[in-house]
Amino acid sequence: MLRVNETSVFTTEQVIDGLDRGVKTMKKGEVSILTIHPEYAFGSNESYHESATVPASSTVYYDVELVSFEKEKGSWELTTPEKIETCGRKKEGNTIFKKQK
Repeated sequence: MLRVNETSVFTTEQVIDGLDRGVKTMKKGEVSILTIHPEYAFGSNESYHESATVPASSTVYYDVELVSFEKEKGSWELTTPEKIETCGRKKEGNTIFKKQK
């Protein structure tokens, strides 16, 4: 088991689907162990990270404490530069996704 004790800031575009889904159900200050099956983690692909390699088709476990969160602005609340930045991130994510297919 890999244990990483660190505080990190993530956006929904930066984490696996299962972690995103699990954290969305949590309340501020809540601690949870998330069990994420392969279809919501890394699927049938092996995943390489700085501190570990996750074998293909692995169930992964995250020990998570939701320290704080910031609710994303609705599209109607974004300034023009923020809208352009958001579109750029989505386009970049789509490009990365297509390369993995």
